[in-house]
Amino acid sequence: MRSFLFVIILLTVINSPSRSQEFVTAKRQNLTFHDENISLRGVSFGNQVWSDVEIPEHHDQVDFLRVKKMGMNCIRFYLNYKTLEDDAAPYKYKESGWKWIDKNIEWAKKHNIFLILNIHVPQGGFQSNGKGTALWTDQTNQSRLIKLWGAIAKRYSKEPIVAGYDLLNEPITTQSKIQWEYLAKAITKEIRVNDPNHLIIVERLNAIGKSWNNDASMNFIKLDDPNVCYEFHFYSPFQYTHQNTPWTGLGNGGRYPDHEKIVFPNDLKWHTSTFDNPKILTGNQDWTFYEGKKYRLIDSNVISAKPALEASKIGLQGAVMFGQFSIQEFDSSMKFVREILVQDAGRSSGWEIWSKNGEGSFKQIDNFSANNKSALRISETSDYANVYNNSMRFIPKLGYYYSISGWAKPEMVSWNAHSLFRIDFEVSPSRSTPVTTDKTFLKKEIEKYEQWGTENNVPIFLGEFGVYKDCFKKKKGGLDWVSDILDICMNKDIHFTYHAYNEDAFGIYDGSGPQATLSEPNKELIDLFKSKLLP
Repeated sequence: MRSFLFVIILLTVINSPSRSQEFVTAKRQNLTFHDENISLRGVSFGNQVWSDVEIPEHHDQVDFLRVKKMGMNCIRFYLNYKTLEDDAAPYKYKESGWKWIDKNIEWAKKHNIFLILNIHVPQGGFQSNGKGTALWTDQTNQSRLIKLWGAIAKRYSKEPIVAGYDLLNEPITTQSKIQWEYLAKAITKEIRVNDPNHLIIVERLNAIGKSWNNDASMNFIKLDDPNVCYEFHFYSPFQYTHQNTPWTGLGNGGRYPDHEKIVFPNDLKWHTSTFDNPKILTGNQDWTFYEGKKYRLIDSNVISAKPALEASKIGLQGAVMFGQFSIQEFDSSMKFVREILVQDAGRSSGWEIWSKNGEGSFKQIDNFSANNKSALRISETSDYANVYNNSMRFIPKLGYYYSISGWAKPEMVSWNAHSLFRIDFEVSPSRSTPVTTDKTFLKKEIEKYEQWGTENNVPIFLGEFGVYKDCFKKKKGGLDWVSDILDICMNKDIHFTYHAYNEDAFGIYDGSGPQATLSEPNKELIDLFKSKLLP
């Protein structure tokens, strides 16, 4: 009799559907739900995570319905760790935070909206602005984040409306990619102790310190777990999508599409410069015009050029002021073709400084001279240093000549200083080429991430994309940009969530409170989502 019952139980187990079918699950490059392919298409709920609000007043149940009516089936749900844990009481989780998440899960169930739980602000600080280094320098913060994920997984291990666990938003490590790989693996291990069912979503490394370069794997890390989806974010071209944002200092970023605006590869590296230009005098001197020598481009690998203002070893008391300058182009017979740039260094934006030993600074000053009413002043360099401008890049032609000339004034400059106007020439190690800002460019950039997913036979997820609210004004083409991203993702079956549902900067709705209290939404954007996503 016992043997008979055992056989019945065994047959029941064998013929029962796998428990994993009840959850969103990675299956090669697809996501499945109840053993059928599913596409996650949705939006992000910011939940006031940047304000450290313990229990956000960001949305209400009606907002889940509005998400549904846009044709979406998923919400990337941002969490600040302080909703569940206080710094003064680590590893003790607040019932008020659990109840708030539980309430949102009930709303999600009612409207058949999947939730992706995302730790957007971890212990140690928000990553994206580069101020969250304490996550990587204080092991206690990592331990707390690991245990917090363990607690989340334990509580929601049997909740299928939770599509997955998004481990950390836009990680920026202090030393290496391995730091993120180690932490992500430790979090995954803790989750799996408590929850064998849920999809884990791991984002590519955003940056290492101030270096935003991509490696051969597009900064993705690979986890040794079969149920993982790999995430990237997309805000390219950055100067367009983030134009006029108060936290970046970027000004007008133009329109989209713009077939005259050139977008350069993001892996450009310095190759050579016009080092033969006349050297700026040392000591104290008046304003002097320095006429540059013509430099012929003979290297076919060079695809980009930009101005640089060198002020090396000028001394702790010294400074060089750079005024108006111009870059000229000449054909192969040295016949003048055009003036590429005429810029006032003291009034143009986009300058950045590089110095070999980290010393030196620059500032822009106004109204001090009749000949040069403004200047860019570089000071206090004790080693090689220059100020360069990526926003002034142009495409040089093979066999053509280029020169840079301009006004400069040294002040107490050391006798062994080396200062001059330069043109820096750059190459792309990946042999990428400049393109115009249009759908072809967007598709080409997104395919870099898609290719990694294909090579590794894993699903990929576009966790964030969007444009600042100014892009929807003055015919700047914000709607076109979003439309093209949607087309590309839907054509390639890339899962996505738009950033963001409501906030003051990128929101479909302007403001951060429940939508019943907000002003007019971006109706054209809502209509776009409906037209693309509704059957």
